[in-house]
Amino acid sequence: ILAGIAAFFATVLFNPFHLTNLTHTFVISVSEHAKMWRTVHEWHPAFAWTNPVGTGFPFLVMLVMSIGLIMFWLFSRFLKPRLLKAPKNEFEVQSKLFTTLSRILGYSAAVFVCWVTFISFSFVRADITGLFFCACLVTILLLSIYNSVHFIYLAIGLSLLALWSGNEQAGYEGRYIYPFVLVPAYVVLHIFVSLVSNKVRVKPLNIIFVAASAFVAIFLMMAVFDPFKFEQSVWHLKQFLGIKRIWHPAYEANLGLKYTHLFASLYIVNLISIVTWFVFWILQRIIPKSNSKIEDEQESPEEFSLVKIDTAFIVIAALTIYMAIQSRRFIPVAAIAACPLLALFIDQIVKTVCAARNFYSRNRFAVSPMSISLRVFFVICGAAAVMFFGTWWTLKFKRIYLDPWPNDPKLTSVFMRMTNSDAKPFYACRFIKDNKLEGKVFNYWTEGGFIAYGQQPDPNTGKTPLQLFMDGRAQAAYNPAAFQVWSEIMAGGPVFYNARIRGQKLSDADYVDIGKWIGQQMKRHNVWISLMPLAEFDSNFVKGIERNPQWQLVFMNNKQRIFVDIDSRQGRELFEGMFNGKTVFGDEFSKNLTLAHNMMRFGKTEEENKQALEYAIKAFEINPSQTPMLEIISAARFGQLVPYITNFCKNYFDEFTKNKHSYAEKDGYMRRLAAARIACIHLGRIAGVQGNKKLAQFYTAKMNSYSSELAKVAGSKRW
Repeated sequence: ILAGIAAFFATVLFNPFHLTNLTHTFVISVSEHAKMWRTVHEWHPAFAWTNPVGTGFPFLVMLVMSIGLIMFWLFSRFLKPRLLKAPKNEFEVQSKLFTTLSRILGYSAAVFVCWVTFISFSFVRADITGLFFCACLVTILLLSIYNSVHFIYLAIGLSLLALWSGNEQAGYEGRYIYPFVLVPAYVVLHIFVSLVSNKVRVKPLNIIFVAASAFVAIFLMMAVFDPFKFEQSVWHLKQFLGIKRIWHPAYEANLGLKYTHLFASLYIVNLISIVTWFVFWILQRIIPKSNSKIEDEQESPEEFSLVKIDTAFIVIAALTIYMAIQSRRFIPVAAIAACPLLALFIDQIVKTVCAARNFYSRNRFAVSPMSISLRVFFVICGAAAVMFFGTWWTLKFKRIYLDPWPNDPKLTSVFMRMTNSDAKPFYACRFIKDNKLEGKVFNYWTEGGFIAYGQQPDPNTGKTPLQLFMDGRAQAAYNPAAFQVWSEIMAGGPVFYNARIRGQKLSDADYVDIGKWIGQQMKRHNVWISLMPLAEFDSNFVKGIERNPQWQLVFMNNKQRIFVDIDSRQGRELFEGMFNGKTVFGDEFSKNLTLAHNMMRFGKTEEENKQALEYAIKAFEINPSQTPMLEIISAARFGQLVPYITNFCKNYFDEFTKNKHSYAEKDGYMRRLAAARIACIHLGRIAGVQGNKKLAQFYTAKMNSYSSELAKVAGSKRW
């Protein structure tokens, strides 16, 4: 047994078999280079808002809820009645204490729910100031509910105070939101309080005072501070329909939350809240509030006992939350472990309060059944939520995963869309396999696994013909030095770092120097081929290697590019094979596109340039998209080809305009749209050269329209 334990720890520490799943946690947490590894993309801390990978916003809301619910759960334990030595006197004291503690708990819970709700909608900051203003808002609402509705006028002063204390340059930090949510907050809180308290009744006219207060607060806020910078007088009501939020919290990074129709939605929510108020008033008159008949017919509930939540359950949830705080890739694990525990906390808090309340009112420490009105309330809310979200998410699923896929005309399955696998190098891997390429490839790290999967491994050794420079198992399968070398090459080396220190942008001469340095590094590491994805086409690496005459492009399509060192035997054969037919292309699109690119680059005669344009047009006819259109437009540097290019762009623009609606209902629409946008750029430029300003403005307007549509379509096809 001891030998087995020793062997296990030796395997973890020395990793002789490169068992990444076994050693991964060790490497990332307590190894010598753990801190360095945790600076890589998804290993960043949850609250590193500038990290371009992943988001910690939902986790922030869950963490705030976790802290608050733990505190409320511990506080609720003090509500349990204690055994008394002198029942009569001590019972009265304990009863008064319960009343005080339950009010504190209720008020604190209302403030907490309000604050968390506002944070989850990114209305306010997750800070003490935001909590303070939420506490003031809830105080005003509770005073208007329990004492007099006229306390609601204090909300006007609160709205002005919140805006006055905010930073105008920071968009007032979202503090303009309070009057817009006053009516919904009042209605929700009042209805809930009326369900648990016999002293509070819904009165129809009260909502008028609340709505009037919100209306006055909004107008005074606009008149005094004008946070949204109205162009006309505050009395021009049309301006209120076009309000856009002016504060975006840092924790929204990577979420793409635009809230384009936020305030229009809030207006609708206000109207719905007013209708709900009157509907609930009617239901309250129809449905009896008393539940005594039902309780008499049912058996007396058993005495409630405080349940001890499993310590292991709490420890596991706490550890996963800690892991997520340290590295955001663990956020889903933390949610799976912690959310059931949060639900259990809520359940225990509600039952403890209910049982303690029954003890002092009915002399039994037991959880009584829900009242009829409360049941109806939850049934209606539950049914509405299920219908709303069920319908919404079903339609969203259909739009994203079943409707025509604009990103690609062929790779359109649900799996491809869910995993974004249409961006993977399917055709590039086929090119590698068909040409039986061997050696070492410099690849983008997240595509390493796919490039290995796309090859035929040796049946005896299991090794792939093209060995990877890096892959997605960087933290476990590669040593830190290998990852640092890869990162340095991708960044552009000393030239890039020196420019960054000086605060200067890279010039074309800098990219030439980067290309030379990259070529030297490739030879040093025995690399003769490089494969890069679309997302890296504008990177320092690709811009540098494109300016190194020793490295030439031998494969390209809309999503991948392969460069080879023509000083190497394999690289030279691939490059020359493009022109003599020996290099194998798996599809005609990439073949014509690659030939067009290289012939335009190396063509010397007018005939060769025209042939290059014909190859680009053939590629476009096979797959109407942005990359072949860019190659077509680039041929305009050969003056004699400009009329042909302009005529081609005009014909495509007319044809696209005529069939735009039908194209929008087919797969690959974004590619056609992007190509039309590029055609408009060329046509607008030609019209400007010819002095036709009206036509140039027309194409510029179309180009802007297509750019906006591209962004809109891309945003609508993401979950």
